[in-house]
Amino acid sequence: MSKVAVILGLVFVLSGCVVVWGRAYEIEAETSEWITIKYDSNFTSLADVQQVAQASCDTHDKHAVFRDQSINILHLTTVDFDCVVKQQS
Repeated sequence: MSKVAVILGLVFVLSGCVVVWGRAYEIEAETSEWITIKYDSNFTSLADVQQVAQASCDTHDKHAVFRDQSINILHLTTVDFDCVVKQQS
């Protein structure tokens, strides 16, 4: 019985992120140099989060480059992107 309660509790907590954030990710911090995004991989993907980072970096005419990621105990992923100057072609 306790395993069922734990599983139900975990499902409730994970689905709660979308309810609290209003979407499957949250921008934790951003500057013209970098952006940090926390997301729930049950509801979105790294590719989708990359597009969010790129949109943020685009406002500074820069390109989003993946730097690092970590996963917390609730299996929420935090990803850091650097905003680097776009190379001239």
